[in-house]
Amino acid sequence: AGALLMPPPAPRAPRRAGPEVLDEDEYVARLDAIITREYFPDVPKLRDTLRWLQATNSGDPARVREAQRAIQRRLDRERGAGDAS
Repeated sequence: AGALLMPPPAPRAPRRAGPEVLDEDEYVARLDAIITREYFPDVPKLRDTLRWLQATNSGDPARVREAQRAIQRRLDRERGAGDAS
């Protein structure tokens, strides 16, 4: 008669490759980004402000516009990151 059979095992997730080996420059850049993000979160804002002040003092409208765009991009990223939480 009909014997009950066990279903086949679930497929296994593919194994993750080993750790990614970075060259020294990439390692330092990533570590710098992590330290800045975790311990000095105001640095991007301060850099944008400095860039804007320097552009304003230069009197170059193109530099001022680019500095304003950089500030807007940062604000857009911050708003986007806040929405994801």
